[in-house]
Amino acid sequence: MTKTSDDEEILNPYVQGLKGTPKDPDLTSLPEKSREIYFRAYNNFNKWRVENGVYALSETVLLSYFMHLSQTKQPPTMWSIYSMLKATMNIKDDMHIENYSELITFLKGMQVGHNPKKSKMFTFSDIDKFINEAPDIIYLGAKVILIIGINGGCRTNELMSLNVDGIEKHSETLLLIKLPNSKTSTNRSFVVREEYVKIVEQYQCLRPPNAKSDRFFLQYHKGKCSGQPMGRNKIGGIPRDIATYLKLPNPQDYTGHCFKRTSASLLADSGADLSSLKGDGNTRPKVRDKR
Repeated sequence: MTKTSDDEEILNPYVQGLKGTPKDPDLTSLPEKSREIYFRAYNNFNKWRVENGVYALSETVLLSYFMHLSQTKQPPTMWSIYSMLKATMNIKDDMHIENYSELITFLKGMQVGHNPKKSKMFTFSDIDKFINEAPDIIYLGAKVILIIGINGGCRTNELMSLNVDGIEKHSETLLLIKLPNSKTSTNRSFVVREEYVKIVEQYQCLRPPNAKSDRFFLQYHKGKCSGQPMGRNKIGGIPRDIATYLKLPNPQDYTGHCFKRTSASLLADSGADLSSLKGDGNTRPKVRDKR
């Protein structure tokens, strides 16, 4: 599509707006921990407008955008994007999209009949087999993510944000893991014991001395760690990689929620009560097979 000079005058403010940063003073009222994600959702909407030559802001435009998103996004994700756009557009564009009844009706309609899939879980024997049989040269990083993820009942973002100072050695058989910025906005901690300490330390020793990131989990390939931290998608895909190695059915159903669900299941199997399942993660069963 060829744009006229008039089109360009209308379009320029939106293109220039994409060059902003989450430090924009207008955005300081957004949640600090997720401000960048809100900003990205707003940017993605504006980029879609630029790519499709849409210069107006209206309920019809937003309906078209969410119809576009519905081709690739699940209803929960679309509601999340709606929530972020609602907050950001209120600040940046003085728009109140919570009053857009047709848009809300569309989103509710998308939710009808949607049954969210729960991640599959690992068994004690699955965990034991992977840790003891998978070759370290390929899977050492995955083993450490599995050990910490299940002992702490961790979410993907918690594993991603774990930093090098969050792991403390208290004895030859005990590591204390401290997780910052959990979903409840409170720090929590848990322990890794016995033989798993050596596996975690083996991974720690591979950390490049010149690594610029303080994140604990770095990219692991052929027995070496690079200075590049693992991203959310990489860590979230580890359960699938483990399930693939173990030749479990439908490995794609082992998602980033796998570690938390597995941890809760193991707690329940070990006789833990409901209060332990809802606790801060300090009481976790050791990751080992029942023998």
